[in-house]
Amino acid sequence: RLRTESFIVVAADSGVGKSSLCRAGVLPLIAEGALGGTRSWKEVLMIPGRRPLQALCLALSRELGLDEKQLQDELRQDPANLPRLLYKTLGDKRGLVLFIDQTEELITIGDREETLVVGESLAALISRAPNVRVLSTVRSDFLARLATVPGIGDEINRALYILRPLSGEKIREVITGPAHKKGVSFENEELLKALVESTAQADG
Repeated sequence: RLRTESFIVVAADSGVGKSSLCRAGVLPLIAEGALGGTRSWKEVLMIPGRRPLQALCLALSRELGLDEKQLQDELRQDPANLPRLLYKTLGDKRGLVLFIDQTEELITIGDREETLVVGESLAALISRAPNVRVLSTVRSDFLARLATVPGIGDEINRALYILRPLSGEKIREVITGPAHKKGVSFENEELLKALVESTAQADG
């Protein structure tokens, strides 16, 4: 869906594997060219924390060579200006995948004023930046509160992807797939069965 959608929110209970899906699944596929087209895509990681605007500007400045302090000042004045600022750096040939992990921190521990600026900045990226994709993880129990953040709140319904816990069959596939890919096999079926059962009974 990231090929056509600007914003994807992966929501699930804590421990189900939201971050793992994105870090070990989606982002490597993007690096291999899954978004298609002629752009080369750069990944940027952001974890909001207590200072989400600072976290956003730090992530962008590190990867794109922008001045962090200047970027913060510009976004405080006009959050909607972020697409233009990024386009000046990226041009037509490069794209940006902004991965926001633990997005619920915007409303659990994030500075309220900074959260508002980040919300409006992300809304501008999502609606007006064809060379940007935003991939986000959030705990499902915080979805309703996250939807109150101006800007991104309006986009969440369209962007939502519910990540459900794995069935026993899927857990088995997760355990055996990487091993088989590396030419490794399990000693016996009982060991594999025990791994699947113990994982299926875990909280996440």
